[in-house]
Amino acid sequence: MGLQNAMVRVHGVPDLATNVMTVTFTAIFADSRFAGGDNRNWTRRLTSVGLFCLSAATGAALLRFGVVWPLLLASVLFGVAMIPLVFGVDRAK
Repeated sequence: MGLQNAMVRVHGVPDLATNVMTVTFTAIFADSRFAGGDNRNWTRRLTSVGLFCLSAATGAALLRFGVVWPLLLASVLFGVAMIPLVFGVDRAK
């Protein structure tokens, strides 16, 4: 998780909390119009929370077939996701 967080920070991907979903979820409400904010990034934040929930449900469903399948799927997805983070364009510069 540390490597993943470092790569997200290096490439300047905003509002993508990789292991701190609580911060993203809290930001949805803290920046809402009810709290006096403009909440301009609500769709990205809500998508991030939704993907976390979908991933958890998928992993739980795969556990019915053994521990290997969720770990294998997570490893493949992580490996594929690292390709653009390592070799992609650095937007922070």
